Parts: sequence; C-alpha cells; structure tokens
Amino acid sequence: MKSFFSGCVTLFGLPFLLPGLFIMGMGFSFIFDFVRSASWIPVPAQLIEIKVDESDDSEGSTTYKVKGKFRYSWENREYLGDRITLDTSYSPGQTACEEMVKRFQHEQEQKHCVTVLVNPKRPEQSMATRELSVTMIVFPLFGLVFAIIGSGLTFGPWIAIYRDSRRRRIFEQFPERPWKADELWVDCRTGSGSGGKVVGAWVGAFFINGFAWTFCLPFAAMMEIPLWGKLIATAIGTPFLGFFVYAGYLHIQYRKYGSTQLVLSQVPLEPGTEARGLIQIPRRLIPEEGTRFGVQVKIFCERKEEVGSGEDSTTQTTVLFPQEYLIDTDLSRGTRSLTSLTVAIK
Repeated sequence: MKSFFSGCVTLFGLPFLLPGLFIMGMGFSFIFDFVRSASWIPVPAQLIEIKVDESDDSEGSTTYKVKGKFRYSWENREYLGDRITLDTSYSPGQTACEEMVKRFQHEQEQKHCVTVLVNPKRPEQSMATRELSVTMIVFPLFGLVFAIIGSGLTFGPWIAIYRDSRRRRIFEQFPERPWKADELWVDCRTGSGSGGKVVGAWVGAFFINGFAWTFCLPFAAMMEIPLWGKLIATAIGTPFLGFFVYAGYLHIQYRKYGSTQLVLSQVPLEPGTEARGLIQIPRRLIPEEGTRFGVQVKIFCERKEEVGSGEDSTTQTTVLFPQEYLIDTDLSRGTRSLTSLTVAIK
C-alpha cells in the first residue's frame, strides 16, 4: 500500500520536477551566455532592421521581444547577425522593447552605425546588447522552486519508506535497545546537527525567496507598472529577505562554535540515577579579558506522545527533568581547537 501511494506521489511530482529542471536550465543558460560574453569585442555594425515582435497566446495575452538584423565585419570578412539581446524569449514588457528599438534607431541615425558584441573565437556569434533582463533572473528562481517541490514529491516518499524499513530492521536486531533505531545515539554520542540546520536554512531561504520574488520581481521591474505598484511589489518581497538574514546568523554561529556533541556515560539513562556526560565543542571558548571562564548549560528531556486517533490525533510534548547550572571548568585547557565540559545528569 505504501509503495502504491509513493508511486502516485512520484507521478504527481514529475510534472513539477522535469519542467522545473528544464526552466532552470534555460535560465542558467542565459546567465552562462551573460558571463561568457563579457570577453566579446565591441565592433561597429550596420543596422538592417529592428522592430518589436508580438506573440499572442491562446488566453489572449500578448508578449513582446525585439527582433532585428545587422551586418558587421571581422578580419575582412562580413557576417550577418540577428541576435539583439541575450534573452531571446518573449515577455510582457512592451515599453522596454519599444525603448530599446528607439535607442538603436537613434544610434544608427546619429553615428550611422551601431555597436555590437562579437565573439573573437567564433566571430559568427554576436549580439547587439548585453543586458540582464527580468526573465533571465526569474527563470532560474522559478525553475528552482518547481525543481525543489518536484524533488520532494518524487523522492521524499521513497526515502521515507527506506528509513521506515531500516528502523524496523534495527528494532528486530536490537529489541532491547530501541533507541538505536532513532539514529540519535551512536556509541552513546549525539550531535547538535548545526551543519544540517545551516544547510536547511539556506535552502529554505532560497526556496522561499525564489517563490516570492518570482512574482514580485517582474512587477517591480516592468516599465508599464506605475511607481506605487513597483513599491508595493518590492514591499511584499522584502520581508522574505529576512530568511537570508536568519540563515546568515546560523552560519556565523556555526563558524564560531561548530557542531557540538554530547557524549554520555551510558544509554539509556535511568530515572532516579545519576549519569555523566561530556559536551565537546570543536572550537576554543576563550573568556573575555577580566572575566572567568563559565558556560551556562540547560539540560532537559522531552517526551512526545500522540493523543487521540485519526484526524483528531495530536502530539503532546512534555519537558522532563529540567536542569540548569554553570560550568566553570574546561577539561581541554591544553587543546587550542576544542572545549570539553563535564555535565551531571540526574
């Protein structure tokens, strides 16, 4: 039954994953062309024609792009170019296309030529202008959002099935040590998972901002949109940048303290008995000048239990055995890159 459900979810996720990868690839191809064309050489060219081309879809909306032709010479040989911009797709920005056409026409009238960019390694490759467009920025973001959603739907259920089957095998292998199946404790040791949290925060920040700015950025950049509309679009998207701030904060904390580990003298812990533990911080904690070494430690257990059944079920979390005390002794005084703190758990 689980395999059937996972197969259905996978089929549902493929329409997100495959188009997302395709759109993301198109977007990154635009960016690759932008970077690659930085070394292209500007040369004079004769503008043969330039115009705004329109395209109507089945829903009645109209999109635009600039089309044209120009003739240029490279090493005594003439070439004909027809690529005006890096972005060769249609977009709803009619005013921007009309402004570009006027600009090239004015340059042709004033200088009797226009300046185009030519690839010196392959002179048959050329373009009239090297400008970033909204589409070139939105396409990778839009594709990334769809690819992440599709990847989660396509591979997530199968990963869950694998983890569940692995847990069952461990339960059967160690019936008296069920905690081994949770992967939290390996050889009486567990980590804070700070590195994974940092990666998750960055991925979440890119995902959320990619989704938000995919809609906000076109409105903020369109010349047809009035100023108040651009301000509203920018104001809607700006708060989502806070996720980057949070990810940056976690990254700085991780660089400062690393991934902390807790090593216990025994697993599982028995209520009513005292156990010893060692907190290992892969960074040297140095107190400020004029102060004594001290680390405030909070230790507690959480018990999670499911109450109710079906749609009415909820998970209740209870905090057990809370402890808080100050540790003023570092066992790794001679180690430059490690701090070790002993704890007593009662």
